[in-house]
Amino acid sequence: MYVLIKSNFLRIIKSPSLWVCCALQVVITLVQACISLKTLEFVPLDSLFTATLTIGGFPITPWMILLTGAFFFGEELKSRAINNKLILGYSRTQVLTAGFVAVLTGAFVMYAVKLLSICIFVLPLTAFGGYFSFRWQYNVAVLFNSLFILTFYSALVTFLASISTNTVGILWRIILLYAIIFTFAFLGVFQMNFFEQEYLDFAVRSVITDYPHIEISPETPSKAARDFNKFLFDLLPMGQCMQIDSGYPLCLLQTVPYCILDIAIVLGGSILVTKKRNFS
Repeated sequence: MYVLIKSNFLRIIKSPSLWVCCALQVVITLVQACISLKTLEFVPLDSLFTATLTIGGFPITPWMILLTGAFFFGEELKSRAINNKLILGYSRTQVLTAGFVAVLTGAFVMYAVKLLSICIFVLPLTAFGGYFSFRWQYNVAVLFNSLFILTFYSALVTFLASISTNTVGILWRIILLYAIIFTFAFLGVFQMNFFEQEYLDFAVRSVITDYPHIEISPETPSKAARDFNKFLFDLLPMGQCMQIDSGYPLCLLQTVPYCILDIAIVLGGSILVTKKRNFS
């Protein structure tokens, strides 16, 4: 098992798709820094980790994890490496677990590169802008939660690979998944309307102060609607990403157990599918 994990580790580290995605992370962070410098809208230090997973609400890092995993597993399927591993005596569960660990390693590398690029490009602008209200407790919570989110997306692409036969099959399933999610979001099924009323009032007052020409008539959703949407955003890792992006205070006692549950369901499904699949 150790040899199998080591082999996959070397493959993912040498994977061009991983380093292309890492380079894109750096470029995107640099562009963000340049925009901040041009507009003088500096990122506060207390939101250092909020930009590691999403940009404008879009889960860019999870998306890149899915792409990296798609090309990794796609190459495994194309070269029939999985068949060779089975012939060598490894079980299907061992092969699947080794692949998942490899993608998870790539996810952590990508996340570390994103953090490093933020420290290099964003932190100097933040310090120049005079923002020093770094919330250690909040950032540690976000970092801890983010590691579970990365694990979920690594498990998700493992599951998509278990039901696909090549790279294209994995990619179109990823696109279909996001198309469904954004369709539901467009239809208003997922609405981030569970903020506390005090937070809403503060946000509205801030907008009115900065943009007095804008008329805002905030509508307060019902408690049932807020509770349901809060449940969805806590249950779904993508919803957790959006909460982090917005700076909403996380409750790790809710988000982390939900993430563990999501990971267990997805990996369990992957194992069941893999055990019944014919790789010949």
